[in-house]
Amino acid sequence: MESAPAGRNAIPDLLEYAGYSKSKLDHYVENAALLKRRIATNRTYLKGLSAEPLCVSWPPPEAAELRYRTGELLSVVGRFADEGTAAALRTVRERARGEACDRLRDAAVARSELTDGEREAIASGELAAELAAARTELERLNSTLEAHEAP
Repeated sequence: MESAPAGRNAIPDLLEYAGYSKSKLDHYVENAALLKRRIATNRTYLKGLSAEPLCVSWPPPEAAELRYRTGELLSVVGRFADEGTAAALRTVRERARGEACDRLRDAAVARSELTDGEREAIASGELAAELAAARTELERLNSTLEAHEAP
């Protein structure tokens, strides 16, 4: 597929083309019969191809796991992806070594778990007001407890 012009097409497109009639397919590829034959014999394999194993989940895993995962991915991706992709992955690996990684991950986890209502409460300041009121109440309770402690 690398040397054939049809190999420049995305796999989903090739799978779609294989369902076209020969006359319609002649508009897309040089050898319609060969493409149909090759796709037909490899359809199950091609349908199962996915980038999922090459993806990093979001929110990302903890720093140590992310460093390990990016190392694995670089050894694979470096064989077929362009330099921009490999460079982006190296950037992720370097950031996983930084001190801010765990803090950023915690923020990503929190953000992914917030509901729309919670996001609105944060944006409107409602949550900050509730937090301030809770802290004031905690201080009042602590003062009351200290005043009533046994000598």
